[in-house]
Amino acid sequence: MKIRSVSLFVLLFSGLLFSYAQETAEVEAPAEEVPAAEVPVEEPVLGDPRYKELAQAKYLFDVDVRMQGSLTRIGFTQDGLTAYIDEEVARIYPMLERREIDFDENGRPQRPFLSRDWGYLDVSIWTVGDEYPVAYHLEVEFGGYDAYSRTLTKSILGYSEAKSLTEENILHQTLTNLLESTKTAIFGG
Repeated sequence: MKIRSVSLFVLLFSGLLFSYAQETAEVEAPAEEVPAAEVPVEEPVLGDPRYKELAQAKYLFDVDVRMQGSLTRIGFTQDGLTAYIDEEVARIYPMLERREIDFDENGRPQRPFLSRDWGYLDVSIWTVGDEYPVAYHLEVEFGGYDAYSRTLTKSILGYSEAKSLTEENILHQTLTNLLESTKTAIFGG
């Protein structure tokens, strides 16, 4: 008895939603055309407020690229991927200057600096498989020098043919998309 009443309730409720959707669909007015000159200009998107401390970064002290799995067997090299990521970081993050931190013998920075001004970028690329399917996991992490600062990690898991990853640049395009979405989340767009 209890199951039958719950089923009846679900049927009635879904019927009400369906009729409500039909009524609202009929009431909506057609969209008016707006001349191009009157189209409002979108304001620039600000970064996610959760990462406002990362947005204060002025320098990148490290861009680390890690490769794991079958990448070398399908045609990628550490030097090639590192060079590609360095070029993309320079293009996508023009507001960040690449600098090294000079440390003294005790492991402290030699010159005074604000830790909030310094950030790092870690890129991890992992693949498994030599033919179809080649599974891949790409991860980009942006963090600050300060041990207490928040980090932002974006990642993607996918699969493709080895030929598509190399010849059609699927791996490169996906890495670029991750770097751009990380930048947008922190610094805005």
